[in-house]
Amino acid sequence: MKGKQHNPNGETRDAVHLMTSRGATQSMAAAALGIEEKCLRRHYRDELDGGVVQADRPWLAICSASPPAKTQALSLPRSSG
Repeated sequence: MKGKQHNPNGETRDAVHLMTSRGATQSMAAAALGIEEKCLRRHYRDELDGGVVQADRPWLAICSASPPAKTQALSLPRSSG
């Protein structure tokens, strides 16, 4: 693959973003495009970074979710003693 010029376009940028947002590794994305990882990182840095953030977003939402509004304190009977 060395010496072959790679020209990113909207379709390949969308593909890289989609792959990384679904959890694909850089190695997997590079192989899908038929380029080396170094070339992938050079041409698709924004898509790689954005895809990783988007892939982590569901976990962020779960971790930062507040408890339901209608929670009630647990009332335990007091022991008479």
